[in-house]
Amino acid sequence: MDIAQIQVSYIDADDRLLMRLNVGKDKHVSLLLTRRVCRFMLENLSGFLKIDGLIGQVPSETAVPSIDDTSASHAEFQERPPWGNLLGAGAPAGLVSNASCTHALDNIEFIFQIMGRESINLRLSRILAQGVHHLLTDLCSRAQWFVTIAIVGQRVNEETIESLEVRSSSITYH
Repeated sequence: MDIAQIQVSYIDADDRLLMRLNVGKDKHVSLLLTRRVCRFMLENLSGFLKIDGLIGQVPSETAVPSIDDTSASHAEFQERPPWGNLLGAGAPAGLVSNASCTHALDNIEFIFQIMGRESINLRLSRILAQGVHHLLTDLCSRAQWFVTIAIVGQRVNEETIESLEVRSSSITYH
């Protein structure tokens, strides 16, 4: 596939990411990505790009090489005719049920298995992989998909424990 544009957006009602790919002059495909598939993609993209960090955390500017996307970031996403849909004319976005990945020195390839349809291969150069990684990390972070909560315990001395035991005989959690 000769990728012309990639757009990723979050669909709150479905709790999915919608990845739209414009291919060549008149072809396109829309894929619905689940959290599991996004995590898989981010883990593989991070490994391929040698980016350390937590999934869902947007890396610092120094961790990710800059991409000259001044024209792409401000450009309108070009709509394609319905008959150019790779899933069939007028077909809705395909739900990616599973994915696999292979990578070479200069590219990474994802094979998306779409429910009820043929699989689709997506080969990304290093620059495109950086862009997709940035898009996915930013959206997953905004959707709070992979945010974890850590509770830090505090050391309590024996005197405090004794005073708690005297004041209350039971604790109820609601």
